[in-house]
Amino acid sequence: MDVLLIIAPAFAVILTGFVAVRTRLLPESLADPLVTFAYFVCVPSLMFSIVARYPLEGLLGGDFWLAFGGGSMIALLILRFASGKLLGADGRTRTVSAMTAVMANTGFVSLPLLYAIFGDRGVPPAAIANIVIAAIMIPLAVMMLEATGGREGSALSLRCQALQVLRNPMVWPALLGFGFAWAQIPVPDVAERYLDILGQGLTPCALFAIGASIRLTTLQREAGRIVIMTVLKLVVIPAFVLGAGFLLGLDPFLLATAVICAASPSANTAYVLAMQYRTQEEAVAAAISLSTLVAIVTLPLWILLLAVLEPDLFPG
Repeated sequence: MDVLLIIAPAFAVILTGFVAVRTRLLPESLADPLVTFAYFVCVPSLMFSIVARYPLEGLLGGDFWLAFGGGSMIALLILRFASGKLLGADGRTRTVSAMTAVMANTGFVSLPLLYAIFGDRGVPPAAIANIVIAAIMIPLAVMMLEATGGREGSALSLRCQALQVLRNPMVWPALLGFGFAWAQIPVPDVAERYLDILGQGLTPCALFAIGASIRLTTLQREAGRIVIMTVLKLVVIPAFVLGAGFLLGLDPFLLATAVICAASPSANTAYVLAMQYRTQEEAVAAAISLSTLVAIVTLPLWILLLAVLEPDLFPG
């Protein structure tokens, strides 16, 4: 019950955004500027300020990279190449479906949720998860999509892929923070307070925007595959990461954060890639909406399970 009391406000904000737009209290267009502000201002501020002042050894835990990053990559490859026609009849459809089922919304769900539960301590694992997705998972998905023929006359070079990754506002602030932590460069107090004020806007903006952007009408198309992608994302993948964490003997805190990251709904990045390669755009949008909606139930259940397995991590 204590765990539910901790996470209930975060999910209440999502529901508030959903109700506010559905009742026309606020316009649907509100979600886009909120996401833009959170993505380009709040996320970089929070990530850099906390990662830069976090002990370097806490950022380099190889087991977390292995459990979350390795587990996610293995799951992506299995779903793409060994799922038969479960996720689609052709390679491109299976690739898009697999990345939708594996890529987690670590920036707009895991990060604010871990920050709400664990405070500053919860940010570095979310930063690492963001780097794994942006620097490893996205290029891997792009390579698989290019292997199916890419877009007509628009194959991305390795240089372009690298530049896209480095420009990602979920990556460069974390890498810059790593640099400050490694070089032990102190962040001035005034700058730290400024960044903290901006970073505190992430949780309300991101969670409210997620609720505001949920579209129930898009869930009616290709219901079967959409449900499969959602079940994989919210149940199978986090269970896979949990098992990997136990096998690696992962520290309880890192195990919990890895599972919460893996159990977050599908990332909007999957829709961006689907749009870029003109493949299954509506199905991916529907899967993201459904997984975001269902995660309101499944994420608390995962956190309750983690509280049972590792009760010392949570109050009470």
